[in-house]
Amino acid sequence: MKQEFRTIREELITYAMEELKQWDFVEWDDETEIHHRLFNEDYYIIGYYQCEEWLKKHNVSVFDGIAYCNEMEELHFGEVYTKLEDAEKLVNNLVYWISYELMEDIKGEHLEYINNQF
Repeated sequence: MKQEFRTIREELITYAMEELKQWDFVEWDDETEIHHRLFNEDYYIIGYYQCEEWLKKHNVSVFDGIAYCNEMEELHFGEVYTKLEDAEKLVNNLVYWISYELMEDIKGEHLEYINNQF
């Protein structure tokens, strides 16, 4: 994970933990479904201005964000499909990919903590 995304990662961990506390039951064997429900059923942030401010808050340049998202699509799909033509698409795509990597870590690094919370 790129160092400049560290604060995003921390924010997404906090977000995921707060959301999961509201769920009736969590099946930790299927992190793909958890990731989908947390980060793919709806936008993480809505609004161009809010997304631009979020990028600034996390010190992420538009170019670094686009490069990362394109790299992840190339890695997972073999080519780039998503047109990142505005801040809203960029931020939500960036959150999707960072949280995708994060789910692997949650299952490993944070599983004991998470299980103690539920």
